[in-house]
Amino acid sequence: MNDMFRIFSQRLFCLFLLVLGNIWRVERSFCDNEAPPCANGGTFCESVETYPQEHISDLLEGSKEFNSYFNARVRRPVIEGRRNDDDQFLCSSIPQRISPDIAESTSHIWKYVAQKKNEGYTQIFIADLCVPEKPACKYVNFPLGYTAACKQKYSPVRLLALDKSGKLAPDDFLFPSACLCSYKQN
Repeated sequence: MNDMFRIFSQRLFCLFLLVLGNIWRVERSFCDNEAPPCANGGTFCESVETYPQEHISDLLEGSKEFNSYFNARVRRPVIEGRRNDDDQFLCSSIPQRISPDIAESTSHIWKYVAQKKNEGYTQIFIADLCVPEKPACKYVNFPLGYTAACKQKYSPVRLLALDKSGKLAPDDFLFPSACLCSYKQN
């Protein structure tokens, strides 16, 4: 029963957003909870045409309640054993500063992340992205019958985002945090 109510209330909210489409320019995939095309199989987009900037700016205007989410520090997913300059890794990764407009929460719901990039209020984190052209693990020879490949690892990061009622609320989102060597038996 709770799932039915949640789905009904989400659909009702999306219908409301779509009716106001000229104001917020909401992307239909957001309401269908499908990944937007810009995600390319990932968990976020840094720029989306349908971003409800005016609505988010109105919600943030004059509110000091949410200041700690913006520009206070660059967030980094918490992972034990961050790299040192001398460390060698089995998989290549690239650290990248990311400021998403839309992202997939840990509960697999796509949400607009609160940003005011044009005014310098951004929620930024550093992601470690696997180098796509180097999918094989370095320095390792696995026994016959096993294969290994570099895989993207995701960790939660807490960001301020629009909830299903159109208000701002913190939520956890999965972002690329490391590139790990994974093996399996053929």
